Amino acid sequence: MTIFHKIKSSSEPTIRLICFGYAGGSIQTFNGWQNSLPDHVELLLVQLPGHGMQILQPPLNSMQEIIESLLIQTPNYMELPYILLGHSLGAKIGFEYMKALKKASYRMPSYFVASGCSAPRLKSEMFSISPLDEKQVMHELKKLGGTPDEILENIELMPLLMPTLLADFNIAASYHDKEKFTVTTPLCLIAGGRDQRVDSDKLYLWKESFVGETYFNKIDDDHFFIESSRDCYLRILTVTIKHALSNLYDIKGEKHCF
Repeated sequence: MTIFHKIKSSSEPTIRLICFGYAGGSIQTFNGWQNSLPDHVELLLVQLPGHGMQILQPPLNSMQEIIESLLIQTPNYMELPYILLGHSLGAKIGFEYMKALKKASYRMPSYFVASGCSAPRLKSEMFSISPLDEKQVMHELKKLGGTPDEILENIELMPLLMPTLLADFNIAASYHDKEKFTVTTPLCLIAGGRDQRVDSDKLYLWKESFVGETYFNKIDDDHFFIESSRDCYLRILTVTIKHALSNLYDIKGEKHCF
């Protein structure tokens, strides 16, 4: 089972971008990114069982299962400096992955990018009613927007998607960081100005878990701005990559020790 998918490689990469998508999503969220990122950036996308082309595989039903599956394949991708990026549930998975990497004595990311996601120490609004059933998941999908009605009303497709949606939404609903983990990794936050689920205040509280530099950005769009405002998102990301590289290299272009 392949979880990490290398979409863009370079003969001499200087940094790797590891991306985690939203609940029920797939690596198609990042379609076309390889054409917009600098040549020296390697793009590595995470697709869990039950998502995208792996839709027929049973989904992972807990955060612990997800992190354990990621760690099995991690040694193949730790030779380069890297950035972790997650949108919505993907940010929480990325955060838990970073915690596991630190505990396993791997190098820490050069940057962490969280978008469209409440801070890890906050309980979800769905926390009190978890576990969610199919009706509640459908309600949340309609509330979030971004899923066309023709998909939600497709009586053949939705039964295929529902096991993964149930797994993902219940992981999101039950998650919060009880350990109050902190890290010195620089942080980039991206908010949707019209996001009905995650307002800027909930996003900004990510700073409680990061004691390094923080950059806050806002895009005038709804929760799925990572797709609908892709160009704006990628402009922010390009600047973040430059910040990460400037922290890795001194003004003479010499690499700092890790």
